[in-house]
Amino acid sequence: MPNSKTDTIIVRYDEIGLKGKNRFEFEKKLVDNIRLNLKSDNKEFSSINRIRGRIIIKSAENACSLKDVFGISSFSHAKEIAMDIESIKKEVIAQIKDTELNKDHTFCIRCQRVDKSFKKTSLDVEREIGEIVVNETGAKVKLKDPMFTFYIELVEGMAYVFHEKIKAYGGLPVGSSSKVATLLSTGIDSPVAAWMAMKRGCTNVYVFNYNYPFADKKEKEYAQGMFNILKRFDPKSVLYIVNFGKIQQKIKDTVNERMRCIICKRFMYRVANSIAEKEGAKAIITGEAIGQVASQTIENIYCENKASELPVLRPLIGMNKQEIINLAKEIGTFEASTKTSGKCGLLPSCPLTKGRIEHIEKEEEKIDIEGVVMAAVEDAEIVK
Repeated sequence: MPNSKTDTIIVRYDEIGLKGKNRFEFEKKLVDNIRLNLKSDNKEFSSINRIRGRIIIKSAENACSLKDVFGISSFSHAKEIAMDIESIKKEVIAQIKDTELNKDHTFCIRCQRVDKSFKKTSLDVEREIGEIVVNETGAKVKLKDPMFTFYIELVEGMAYVFHEKIKAYGGLPVGSSSKVATLLSTGIDSPVAAWMAMKRGCTNVYVFNYNYPFADKKEKEYAQGMFNILKRFDPKSVLYIVNFGKIQQKIKDTVNERMRCIICKRFMYRVANSIAEKEGAKAIITGEAIGQVASQTIENIYCENKASELPVLRPLIGMNKQEIINLAKEIGTFEASTKTSGKCGLLPSCPLTKGRIEHIEKEEEKIDIEGVVMAAVEDAEIVK
């Protein structure tokens, strides 16, 4: 947490720093997303500037929402001061009072000298400041796993002093990759898949297939709540609510019961492809993992993919359920996912687990595919 005297937020990134000639574009997108995050969270700031390997925000606010900005690896609420040893000493002593460091504690000093015009080495600074802290508090130096760490960064003629690094999720800034049409449900898996796509820089166009009357009528409300949670990570995202229950009714009345799950998923892909075309999305994202349910066997995934013109990406493909649950809890979607049973009223008593594409396509000939998909997309509700 920042203290009352901090006036700067230092933002660090890692993966972006590995980019080549287009690194500037990633940095620019990250700055844009930081600005949007702070404004959405009603945080005041006077400027955001890019310097060597860092982004400097002039703000005294507690901006912990920056953790939700992909591309940021960590950030700190710091005090910007003149880059001279006496000013650094004074600020470290001031921050000692903030932490209530005393003789029963251990500490260390970490100095990073990005600006080589500063004559003292990083080790010189650490020793000199460490001695001051020992004299002031009686605390003991411990270089590995200390109770408190005081950081000094010397960058472009200024010194930044702070005592906390807040870890963020890293990855790439949202919007640095293409748009994707993401199948969003009210369950545990798909919100996590959407989050992982954002972490790779994708902008989600969410597609929620409202299955009423084959699912709880409140599913629509729950989906909007899930969408609002995910908007923390991308405030510009959009949600399409598709009245998919009409398509399911057609499937129930027309096709072989054992093939329902595969054909249902194929229609979801067709709807997502149509919305993707409208939105300029280049791929479909789903929350599937191999073998979790009947529609997610390799044979059935093969059949389902055949209905999509766009590539279908599955960020969770190799994860087990507990790993997905753990990540859902971390990102804040798990509780919302447990409000509904997620049961589908169209589920056959003995679903097909090893579909054959020629049989599936033959069964679908009983349905006006283009007509039902077009009607569903045209009737979709758009939420921003």
